[in-house]
Amino acid sequence: MGLFASGDEGKRVFYKTNDEIEMIRKANLVVSKTLGYVASLLKPGITGAEIDKAAEEFIRDHKGRPAFKGYGHPDNPFPGSLCISYNDIVV
Repeated sequence: MGLFASGDEGKRVFYKTNDEIEMIRKANLVVSKTLGYVASLLKPGITGAEIDKAAEEFIRDHKGRPAFKGYGHPDNPFPGSLCISYNDIVV
């Protein structure tokens, strides 16, 4: 991670190197493409598990790693690649 400087009221500003900025740009591109891909899959009758599996394959095919999968306590890690709120949101 890049250097950071203390700002007013104890706030931190994290400075990124050019390499870190490029990695963030590439990651954001995969996220954007994944959301577009997931949107193209949505139709009545498709299950959350089907969407999650397809999204994970898409992310891995694009040299990414699902951020949510396995997150949390080792005894109860998050099971999915996506966080889905039915009839509302896919993250």
